[in-house]
Amino acid sequence: MYCCSNKLTDLPDELAELQHLRVLRVKYNNLTKLPEVLVRMNKLEILELSGNQITVVDDKVLSGLSNVRQDYAALRTLLL
Repeated sequence: MYCCSNKLTDLPDELAELQHLRVLRVKYNNLTKLPEVLVRMNKLEILELSGNQITVVDDKVLSGLSNVRQDYAALRTLLL
């Protein structure tokens, strides 16, 4: 799913209903925190968040991204 450059400040909870979603691109929006809905997206493999202003990274949300093809350190670096 491609949702880049839409001035999003958060992601809707309904996104978790897309149970087989593997790719989520939300680059260049207005996200300031890692959206909590990501915890419920078990099949997500590719997550692109660059170009946002993410300053809040909840470890619970981050640890829920176990299927994302980037290790913890790389994902954390990408977000900050």
